[in-house]
Amino acid sequence: MDIHAAVVSSFDNPPRYEPFDLPAPSDGDQALVDVLAAGLHPRVRTGASGVRTVLVP
Repeated sequence: MDIHAAVVSSFDNPPRYEPFDLPAPSDGDQALVDVLAAGLHPRVRTGASGVRTVLVP
């Protein structure tokens, strides 16, 4: 199944919205669900790109 997702392909770059091949559920313990939208916190984006913010008191 082909979906679109925020894909991290390298920790040098932020996630990119692109097609992603989703594997099928493999057994009875897994289920396939539809997700309309999900949030991506800015901290996740900067963490994936390798950027770190240091707060100095």
